[in-house]
Amino acid sequence: NLSRSDEREIESCARYTLEMVRLGVTTGGPLLSFLALWCLGRLRSRQGRHSEAIDAYTQGRNVPESVPYVQKICFHLDFGLALLRCASAEKNEQALLIAIAVLRVAEDLGIKAEDHQSVAKAQINLAQAMVMRGSQSEAMFMLSEAKRHAAFIGDQAMLERVLMVQSHFHLG
Repeated sequence: NLSRSDEREIESCARYTLEMVRLGVTTGGPLLSFLALWCLGRLRSRQGRHSEAIDAYTQGRNVPESVPYVQKICFHLDFGLALLRCASAEKNEQALLIAIAVLRVAEDLGIKAEDHQSVAKAQINLAQAMVMRGSQSEAMFMLSEAKRHAAFIGDQAMLERVLMVQSHFHLG
């Protein structure tokens, strides 16, 4: 958990970086902007400030080509989770639909990269989204796929997380 001081420092650094890019004082503009917005999105999401988190992620959604594949996957996982939290907290159907789309991008990127852990994470979050939409069968399918990916890499913690989600939503 972050202290208030840590939160203020993260926010200050991200805002400073965005301002330096905006003013043209530093090089690497698109990449630095992306990283600063991702950082702000994560911070706001942790703080439960859903609208601000989504705003930051939305501004950073045009991921520069220079960003490593694993970071692209993680960005989409974080963005999807922030949207999912917003959808849950605010009963926001639009945020839920966008969360599903963003999480599917994360899932697809993970499959292309053969990153089974990220695929499983995306599928667990997609399962939660499907439960929110009232589609238990799709949620069960997503969890069985997540279990398959976690088992493939021997990730016991991820397997336990799948079981916890199944139990929480009474899905098997």
